[in-house]
Amino acid sequence: MSAEQYGARLLQGVQEESLEQFLAELRWTVEPQPRAVLGVPQLDTLLESLRYPETLANTRRREWLSSPAATSVVYGSDDDRSNEEEDSDNVETSRLRPQPRASAEKPKPATVELTSVSSASGKTSLLSHLCAISVLPRDMGGKESTIVYIDSDGRFSGARLAQIMLHHIQNHQSKASEETPSTLTDSRTQQVIRSSLDHIHVFRPQSSAQLISTLSSLHAYLFDGSRHHSMHRPLSLIVIDSATAFYWQDRSDQAMAKLESPGTGLRGGGPSPSRAAQTIEILKTLQEKFACAVVFSTVSTVSAPPLPSSSTRPPHETTTSGPTTLAPAASDTRFVSPWTSYATLSLSLARLPIAQFPAQMGLEECLRDREKRLEAVRKGRFLATLVPSSGSAPLAAPAATAQGRAGKEGDESGTKVIGGSAFEFRITGAGVELE
Repeated sequence: MSAEQYGARLLQGVQEESLEQFLAELRWTVEPQPRAVLGVPQLDTLLESLRYPETLANTRRREWLSSPAATSVVYGSDDDRSNEEEDSDNVETSRLRPQPRASAEKPKPATVELTSVSSASGKTSLLSHLCAISVLPRDMGGKESTIVYIDSDGRFSGARLAQIMLHHIQNHQSKASEETPSTLTDSRTQQVIRSSLDHIHVFRPQSSAQLISTLSSLHAYLFDGSRHHSMHRPLSLIVIDSATAFYWQDRSDQAMAKLESPGTGLRGGGPSPSRAAQTIEILKTLQEKFACAVVFSTVSTVSAPPLPSSSTRPPHETTTSGPTTLAPAASDTRFVSPWTSYATLSLSLARLPIAQFPAQMGLEECLRDREKRLEAVRKGRFLATLVPSSGSAPLAAPAATAQGRAGKEGDESGTKVIGGSAFEFRITGAGVELE
């Protein structure tokens, strides 16, 4: 083989890419399947089951790559090799070439949707709990990173987040003190909370246009060390609460645009992408750049059927007469929003219903059981259920039953999660607790 031919073969294995692409490829090579990206075992388990599905094709490919003849099969030279010198040159060249990777092996992005059909379903509190875990130090049960919080609904509360942080630190220290006594003082705890809050960057856009502008300039903001103190921390989470805050405003703008200039979409090159689609594309770019998770809340425009109350049931039926299904039906053909399609994991949040007073119950009995029912309300139990998606492999259906804890009057509805596609959590004045 001449020097010219040998050089041409070497040039075939040269690939041009930017430093950002190289670092992203290196990061994926070192950690192809990152675990515990959110720091909450219940959420991480569901997310990983959808991001890294174990299929037969992946298993066969790993066996094929580990076989001795894998290199020669992928990088074999022409069939008309004539001498041993050319064989050795081809083997050396094949070792120098970068091994191609199938793009299908790359995991889905860590994207989680928290949706509900009504307000006061625990979405903002659960998002605040994720924020607390992301920014707290590792020795206090956190991930020691930075987050970006898009407060579209204006519900973000720094004081509430500090309370959730304190509750998380106390729970972590109580578990750690069983092995080693804790020396953390109250002043040190407050100092850690204040320093952790500095790494939460809150933006409050007033429209979809401002939201798109904020996300588009986010990388420049994060790389500017003069504007914040989070340069030494990785970006682990982008929170949007909520992603559908400007839904009706955008629809109104579209309707007004059609009235002002009718037929422009037909004469042009087709309809322009929606604001939601533009926002999602920017978020995907940020995830590629920073390898961060995106968690957002939405409100479903389709109302769920109301749960039957004791006042509408026949007298012979009680609140524990049958199962209570909180997950959407498998035959649900409602419109799937772009946000749900974008999410790798979609969870429907709802507050567990409290058993009402039966119509045949007397006044004295109601007064006697009042405290029990108030205690059930104070516990603040919520249920997060996996929303089935057509693009993901179905998991085991959650088992929700109205038996068990509802055996006593005044307790919750008795929803007990047995399957792996749902979990319960509590929201109290102190913080958030996942069960």
